[in-house]
Amino acid sequence: MAINSTANLQSKIDVTITQNTNTLVLGSKTAVKSFNNGYTFSFTSGVGTGNINCGLFLNGSVASGESMSFDLRSIQEESFGAISTYKFVSLGAINFTNTSCASGANLKLRTTGAGATATNPGGGSNGFSNLLNTGPAQTGDLMLRPQCSIQFTDPYNTIKVTDTNRYVSLFADGGGTPGSHEAVTGICFDNPDGCWSWNMTLVGVTGA
Repeated sequence: MAINSTANLQSKIDVTITQNTNTLVLGSKTAVKSFNNGYTFSFTSGVGTGNINCGLFLNGSVASGESMSFDLRSIQEESFGAISTYKFVSLGAINFTNTSCASGANLKLRTTGAGATATNPGGGSNGFSNLLNTGPAQTGDLMLRPQCSIQFTDPYNTIKVTDTNRYVSLFADGGGTPGSHEAVTGICFDNPDGCWSWNMTLVGVTGA
């Protein structure tokens, strides 16, 4: 069975600012300032630099005040009609999105390892510290507020996943009111069960 994997990454901000002036001397005049800042990269199929052989999309929810961990050496996804387990050796890109609607429904991204809790965030083991740096597992976190996303990209495949560097976790803050819509743009997912919703995309190289 032949498998071909590709991925196109885009991260871009386009800005346009328009200034309208009206004076007795110059009359009506419009000035426009526009700029953009972004990054694009295309992964091709393989296991070397700039390559991937696997792409996963996961979504779910986590209860307020609770956490969930993902083992990147043994992570499951259903595709092509079957549930498969994938063992990453490196990541080309990973994206986390908080798809909750309510203000205060914050998710915290941590690489402190399996067993870490909301009250003891640094108490885990085998944290995926290679995602943020190459030192020991962090005790802090990155905040993902509702309708916010964060993406890490490495076309050189240097974000290594190992048996001792493998767990990434999401912690749900206790704020906000799940299930309520607010006046925000984008797609919101209601969670009447009292949970914050999230999704995650991973592309990289799997192996032994």
